[in-house]
Amino acid sequence: MNIITIILALSTIDAVVIALVCRVFSIQQKKQLTKYEIALSDDRLIYIRKMIDTLYTYNHNPEKLRKHIIELMKADVLIAYHVVTPSDRTKYDEVNCNKTDKLLCKLSDMGFTPRELCMLFSLNNINSVYVKMSRMNKRLKEAAESDIRQITK
Repeated sequence: MNIITIILALSTIDAVVIALVCRVFSIQQKKQLTKYEIALSDDRLIYIRKMIDTLYTYNHNPEKLRKHIIELMKADVLIAYHVVTPSDRTKYDEVNCNKTDKLLCKLSDMGFTPRELCMLFSLNNINSVYVKMSRMNKRLKEAAESDIRQITK
């Protein structure tokens, strides 16, 4: 056996070992993703069970039922149970304002209607949603203008 044959054999073995390591790593990554998806699914199932329990417990008392349903429909509860999962990084994260306003805008971008946002954030009327969105858009414009001014200096 000459030196070239040995080098080719070793490089082939290296390539196979690297391919196997990559395959094992990708399988492990998929398993981790699956575990994460299972955890999300479990959280959502717990939320559904809470809703069912609330309906069963307060079915005879409409006022208490309404209060408990409203509590379960708040944005922070929906996020805690992963029923709603807004993006971590959006244009709203660049603006200096409170977390609730940012979350409201993110959920609006996800397709929630002003009526739904009103319920999720316990706002008194739909106009409150429009005011918050308008203020956030104004802040976005101001931030963009500030960035442009800094670039042109």
